[in-house]
Amino acid sequence: MALSSAVGIAALPGDDKQIAVRLTGSATTVLYTVPSGRKFKGMLTTSRETDTSGTIIAYINGRHVQYMPKSGPIYLELAAGAVVTCGSTSYATGVFGVESDA
Repeated sequence: MALSSAVGIAALPGDDKQIAVRLTGSATTVLYTVPSGRKFKGMLTTSRETDTSGTIIAYINGRHVQYMPKSGPIYLELAAGAVVTCGSTSYATGVFGVESDA
């Protein structure tokens, strides 16, 4: 069973939009895509925060992001068109932050 939750309100030009998405899935499961004309600033997290080994927690534009989960979240600034996908079917990956005009 996949864990899934997403929060967001449609943004008008000039309006900021809160992004909070957490999913479990493979590298083909899209977590979040930055819309055209927008940018995203926030963080990427995993439910494996107590893991002491390097863990692939997500993919950004097809490239894996690997880090030591005990060091906390990865802070991101993404441009329009950036695609974040899940890292594993075994644990949840989350994207939390603010989408705004580019």
